[in-house]
Amino acid sequence: MPKVNKEEYFAMRAQGVSRKEAAKKLGTSKQSLETYWFGKWGIKNDAGEEVEVARFKESHRASKQEAPAAPPAEEVKAEMVQSPGPVQENTVDPISQKEAIPTLPVQLTQEQADALILIMKHKTADDIVLHHSSTFIVTKERWLGELDPLNDLSMDDMIRAIYFGYEIARTPEEQLLQEFEQAEARYGAQSAAVFRTGLQLAAEIFGHKVVGVNA
Repeated sequence: MPKVNKEEYFAMRAQGVSRKEAAKKLGTSKQSLETYWFGKWGIKNDAGEEVEVARFKESHRASKQEAPAAPPAEEVKAEMVQSPGPVQENTVDPISQKEAIPTLPVQLTQEQADALILIMKHKTADDIVLHHSSTFIVTKERWLGELDPLNDLSMDDMIRAIYFGYEIARTPEEQLLQEFEQAEARYGAQSAAVFRTGLQLAAEIFGHKVVGVNA
């Protein structure tokens, strides 16, 4: 049985290649994937595969964001001439390096954050992701009761929130108040007065009463 590379398989699946076509390109069959390789990779069902695809996409996106720009050819040549010493082998642990890659946190509402904190007290991260994927892919069921806000999270946002962290999204009123309070620091005392008046007028036009701004 030919050895199937897990990274190559999920790279193709992330690009929209079907399971059957990906198996063919890797020199195996769809049946071998499902009966042997999925089990070897710890994938129990379609939802499990979807989770792995989402994780691959997130990892690949983070790697792209952090990839340094290539130096000009002239700089490379100059460095090669000035540094004729032996090239040292890179000893950085690839796993540790991957975990150190930063990513922008997901924006969650306060209700979503509260629901996520609650469910994380009772389930592991992997169990939450698998359950969330089944609500969208397999059973079409929903999170119930206090966990209902989680139904508005996409698979991608759920995975990023659990494994990479999240922050609470500010409401429009909170953003307006922050702009109002920081106006003087940003624009100076004279311009801040005009800016704040504009914010107050805008709030009135849209029918918003914001404590600290126009209420």
